[in-house]
Formats: sequence, C-alpha cells, structure tokens
Amino acid sequence: MNTNHACALWMVVAWSVLAGSASDCAGAAGKRTNSGKRGAYQEALVAAKAQQFDLAVLVHGSDWNRVGERFFKDVWQAKELRHQLASGFVLLDFDYLEHPTAKQKQSFDQRTKGFQLKFGCYPVLVLIDPNGRRSATVSGSAFPTDVRQTAEWLIDQRQRRRQRDLAIAQSAKANGIEKAKLLSQAILADAGLRKQLIKQLKEADPDNQSGVVATLEFDRFHVLGNALKMAGEGKQEEAIRWLDKQAKSKGLSGEQQQWLLAAKACVYRKWSGHDEEAWAEFQKAHELDPSTVIGRAASRLGLSVVGPVSLEFGWAPRHCSTTETTWQINAAGKFDTPNTYELRIIYRRGKSALTVAGVTLLDGERIVTKDIHEGVAGRKSRENIYRLSVEKPVKKPILKIKCRTNPDTNSRGVFELKNAEDA
Repeated sequence: MNTNHACALWMVVAWSVLAGSASDCAGAAGKRTNSGKRGAYQEALVAAKAQQFDLAVLVHGSDWNRVGERFFKDVWQAKELRHQLASGFVLLDFDYLEHPTAKQKQSFDQRTKGFQLKFGCYPVLVLIDPNGRRSATVSGSAFPTDVRQTAEWLIDQRQRRRQRDLAIAQSAKANGIEKAKLLSQAILADAGLRKQLIKQLKEADPDNQSGVVATLEFDRFHVLGNALKMAGEGKQEEAIRWLDKQAKSKGLSGEQQQWLLAAKACVYRKWSGHDEEAWAEFQKAHELDPSTVIGRAASRLGLSVVGPVSLEFGWAPRHCSTTETTWQINAAGKFDTPNTYELRIIYRRGKSALTVAGVTLLDGERIVTKDIHEGVAGRKSRENIYRLSVEKPVKKPILKIKCRTNPDTNSRGVFELKNAEDA
C-alpha cells in the first residue's frame, strides 16, 4: 500500500486500503454462509442474534496485506480454531483488496453492507455482540498470531461483553449512586458502548457522588493535547491552572494523576525559563509509580530534555560550562558487584570538546575510588577512559565528574560504563 498510518502511540505502521472485495464467509463451526440478497454481514448478524452468539469478523487483504493473509490461511481457517469457537461464535471474513475488479467491488459492497470498514491497522479482528453492537477490536502489535492467542482473545472479549450486559441489566433495576456504580462496572468491562454508558452514568449521578465519572471520562491524550495547545498559544499559566483543576477531580486513579503531572511538565518545558519546574513535575510523575508506562516515560523524557547529566542520556549544552564545573550523576544499580569498571566519556557532536579533570565515585557522601587525570572527549579524543576499582557493592553510587567545555557550551556526548574485563 502507498499510505502509512500509525496505529497508536509506540505501536506499528500499517497500510491503508482504498477499495476491496469479499472472500467466502464462514459461519459457526466453520460452515459457510450464503450471502443472499441481504449480504454476508447482514445474514451473519441474523444468525448470531438467533443463536445468541457473538459475531467475529476478520478483515484482511490478500493482494497487499501479507500478515493478514498468513493469519487467514494458518489461523483463521484452522480446524482447531473452528472447533474451539464452535459453540458461541459466528465467524466471518472479508478480503479487502487494493485493486478489485468492478465485479469484485460490487460483490464486496453488497456483502459488507452495514459493516464499518475503516480501521487504522490491518488485519483487524472485530467482535460484535448478538444485538449487532461492536464490543471489541484488535489490530497492530496486539493482534494474535496463532490459534491459541486468537481463541483466548475472542473468548475473553465475549466474557467481558457478558459482564457488561449483566451490569447493564442490573443497573436497570437500580437508582442513584448504586446505578452509577453498576454502569461503571459495565464501562470497565471494556466491551464497547462507552459513550452511551457514560451518558447514562451522568444522568444517574449528576454530582459525581460515586466518584467514578471523572475517572471514566479521563482522556489522557485530550489532557495532554489541550494543555500543549494552550502552551503553544502562550497561555502557559492558564494551562497549569487547568491541569491543577483536573487533578482535583474526585476518583482519579494514580496513573491518571501521573498523566496530569507529565502534562504539567510538558507545559513547563514549552515555557522559557521553567526547565527546573518541568524536571520536578517529570520526577513526581515517575515517583508516583515507576512501574507504569507513563511513569517510565516521564523519567526518560525528563532526563532527555530538562534533567541533569545522566548515564542514560549523557550531556547536552544546558549542562556545560566554559569554567570548571562538577557534574553529579546518579549511578544507582551500576556498581553492585566488586570489580574494576571503565567509564568511557564519548563526544558526539557540537563545536566544543569536553575537557575532564577527573572522575570520583562516592557511596552517598563517602569517597569509594577516583581516577584523576586530564582527558578530552572531542573530535580528537584522548585519555577519555576512567578506571574505578570497587571492592564491595556500592549502595548509593554517585559519580562526580569535574569538567569544562571550550570554546563554548555547544557540546553533546554520552557515557559508556563497562567492567574492565569486558571493555
């Protein structure tokens, strides 16, 4: 395909589809359905509703999507998959061709009538409940690759859909906060109908007494996008006030608070003279829960754009001085075993070389070892390796590097720390 699409953050790139055709369509237990005048999709919906089955639809493209075609042949048509899904699913597939003939396109349009075909990534699996409502989709890096994964995903999503429907049925008999909590359970099942259910939840709990409305409505990408939009318009103070107001919403999860802190950091990053505030907010986001994706991302992004000199990202012009200065680098976990280590200081680019007077390793405030000699990391590096001998694990390792740049602060570089035996 000629057009690339990003599936999501950190995800994959897939080809977009311009036109297509339909393949033969499989019904429950692997039996083929006849398209008839209604079309394969409409007929499959009728069959699913009659049996109270879920409808699973695969969209692939045999003349352009190699991943989808491999999945179609090796997984979708496998007898083992049909056997596992025989009770509870109607299976359907569409071959979305890039270059269909006029006859193929006409047939495709009839067979897919009523089915929404536009997706960010292909192949894609879509699960539709017995009442014709979409409950789940999967594509991109999360797409299953074998029979076991496919069956597990479909069965898990069906269970989520059933949990959703049970909570909806129970909520119909409840009122107020109890109704809101049941609707929140339906939403948290993550089986579609989110917008509709949130509307019902707000009607049941207009004052958010249950504390779930703000949590469920929280959209991290909207939060970040809106804050950066205001910052880009020179409204940094307004953006910070807006984010602080969002943070006071009742019921936000820890991870949602992390997103708000990271958004604040990004606003400060776009505000001249506020790098210290940006770094502080990135740190808060990380420290709230270092194990989450946003927690890890906040730490790495903060270090790379506003943070201090680090072993992970090295140094940049903002760290440099033409007079001698001392960098203090957190080296947690880097000196856990007795050994002789080599720290190589590597110039990457910039007008100025880095002249180093020496390197000292501390455990907290206590000096463990040091290597004092002049080295240069630049276009013509010399003596830029420092050896540090450690006789026992260092619990709170800090590296101190005395250095300066010349003729200005335009210098960038990285560090390479190795056991001397491996160097």
